[in-house]
Amino acid sequence: MLVLLALAEMWFSYRENKHDYEKRDTLTNIYLTTLAFLQNLVITGSTFLILNYTYQFRLF
Repeated sequence: MLVLLALAEMWFSYRENKHDYEKRDTLTNIYLTTLAFLQNLVITGSTFLILNYTYQFRLF
């Protein structure tokens, strides 16, 4: 969703001839957002797997 908003903002800036964003800056923001999403996915997934595994050893 955030990537779509960044692209929309870039398009509106280009359409109004403001040139607030350079292509490189927008691609960097999209790249960093994607990395943050993937990192969150890996951490959440690994936490789920660890908790799911340890659930079988519960005390009560």
